[in-house]
Amino acid sequence: CTQALLLMLDRPHRLAFVLGVVMDVSSREGAFILGISSAAFRKRLSRARHRVISFLATNCGLFSESNACRCSGILINHLARGWIDPQKLLFVSKASGEPIGNVTLKTYMKELDELGRVSALYRSFPENDEAVDFTGMVKELVESEAYQVLAEPEWG
Repeated sequence: CTQALLLMLDRPHRLAFVLGVVMDVSSREGAFILGISSAAFRKRLSRARHRVISFLATNCGLFSESNACRCSGILINHLARGWIDPQKLLFVSKASGEPIGNVTLKTYMKELDELGRVSALYRSFPENDEAVDFTGMVKELVESEAYQVLAEPEWG
């Protein structure tokens, strides 16, 4: 479900969601990291949150008991409907076009957890500590595409 939630967002909205929700960056920090205005960052984050909530409200049985989707049956359902093709990985190396190993939900969850911990660690330093460039570090992470959850998937 987490992968589906993230993949239903295009990369700009996924980045805003991860930065704003997982890493808890301010609109000023998010704007700097993404190279957009603070207002544009806030709007992207708002749209991303709205899309996630709308998806959960209409699909997730944990979000609303009237929804049929339950965690225990999601993989089987997605495979049966052809929404997940076990022969094709969603994320591949942009340089080589080859798959980047076995991409699993566990990988995404570990990455999201790590991004949250990195954010918490950097935020533990005083704001006026010039030795700590939190937004510069996060901007480098986003641009490097070192985290698969922040990369643009190649669908092909």
